[in-house]
Amino acid sequence: MADDLLIKTLVVILASVCAISLVARLRFPAAGGYLLAGLVIGPHGLQLITASDEARFLAELGIIFLMFMVGLEFSLSAMITARRDVFGAGSLQVGFTVFIVTGIAALSGVSLSGAVLLGGAVAMSSTAITLKQLVDQGEVSSQQGRLVLGILLFQDLAVLPFLVVLGGWQPGGGSEPLGALRQLATATIALVAAAFICKPVFRTWLTWVARTNSADLFLLTVLLLALGTAFVGHVAGLSGPIGAFLAGMVVGESDFRHQVEDDIRPFRDILLGLFFVTVGMEVDPSTVVVAPMSVLSLLWQNV
Repeated sequence: MADDLLIKTLVVILASVCAISLVARLRFPAAGGYLLAGLVIGPHGLQLITASDEARFLAELGIIFLMFMVGLEFSLSAMITARRDVFGAGSLQVGFTVFIVTGIAALSGVSLSGAVLLGGAVAMSSTAITLKQLVDQGEVSSQQGRLVLGILLFQDLAVLPFLVVLGGWQPGGGSEPLGALRQLATATIALVAAAFICKPVFRTWLTWVARTNSADLFLLTVLLLALGTAFVGHVAGLSGPIGAFLAGMVVGESDFRHQVEDDIRPFRDILLGLFFVTVGMEVDPSTVVVAPMSVLSLLWQNV
């Protein structure tokens, strides 16, 4: 069992090194290298390895750490300052895309509810790929980076009311809009809690830990904050990454922001790379050839 795990780990690392070396020479993002590595070694490639539940779990941790670090860059004060980007540019992008795609789909004979569903799906972007590219280029704090992040945040927030409207159109789907409304209320409460309750608690906690002068204790505390808030977000009806993002926003207001970034960066990079490898393993090249646009759309939404 241990030998099998070691061999699989070596295969993933070797394939990633080769693929990233190739895309780096072509000046493509590293995420493309990880996707290529997963495609080559996966069940639809050389069949050297499959994406197990354990691998998917670790890959999900990569997204959690990524969102936590983005939250560090996009603090609560920055969120308030960038409200035009979030609600202005975000609503414009989502509204315009949904309107255009819904109109085209409706004219093509698709039902109104189906057309709106298609429009909403097209309006959503790949948060993982976009944010990783911004982080790699060091543009999260730039003007264009904050604009993109604001749009991504609005897209995440727009999912809940979108489900409310769509659920109301479904036959016998009365419970779906109620569930989405509860999630929307939970998200609002979480934002208020992050602003007024978690901020002083986290700051006091990190200050106490820093006074112990224990690097191990500080690192474990940071991991506990990121994963603990992700778990709370999941239990509350939000996604784990959104919970981690809110925690990152709170910690970003403290004096320990840069130390936290340095401690958590290695975990983020390794696990996020594994995330893209597992996504690549799910791609069937034969399906891509038959229906390339459908596959790209589904892959983009799942990432």
